[in-house]
Amino acid sequence: MSITLRITAWLSAGALATVLTIGTADARCSAVRDCTLRDFKNAAGAKGCELLFIDSRYENCAGVRESLKSADACGGGKIEGDGRIPGPGRCEAGSDNEHILKRWQLCLEDRETQAAAFASGLNDIKAARKIKWANNGQAIKEYLKEIQGKIKDDQPGHAEEIRGVKNAIAHCQKFHPQHGDGASNIPIPTPIEILTLD
Repeated sequence: MSITLRITAWLSAGALATVLTIGTADARCSAVRDCTLRDFKNAAGAKGCELLFIDSRYENCAGVRESLKSADACGGGKIEGDGRIPGPGRCEAGSDNEHILKRWQLCLEDRETQAAAFASGLNDIKAARKIKWANNGQAIKEYLKEIQGKIKDDQPGHAEEIRGVKNAIAHCQKFHPQHGDGASNIPIPTPIEILTLD
């Protein structure tokens, strides 16, 4: 079992906010060659971060997943695809915009960490498919295909979430004097490259 601990704190309007995330993971592979049929089978039957059969990838994903679920995450509001944020996570004149902006920036960091973990997971699948497995090779290939399909199916959603968070940051920066209009310094992400593995 491994434990990931992530602490983030910031000061805003004299208040200290701390997000503490602890994620635990079952035994996973430390490298692709260390994986067993059971590791691939478990990943294929899972969803989300549990699709990642390499321990470090899972830890990166799961560590930020809990942070993203917190009530204070992502500006404290639900984001719309075009960056509109109903409720308390919206920056506007007279709000505690600095605090909200910092929450959105942390959200972006978390979402990008999660997307990178899944992109690395696809690379792990590519590496695993190149290995000549002594036992259960065909079954492993089938599990890898299933895992790959699930990750690819989720990628457009991750890209959309990142794009929405960047739009929210750009909106918040309009109300933050240190960032001016904000729209020009937040690049809109391109879709995550999807690997085709035969």
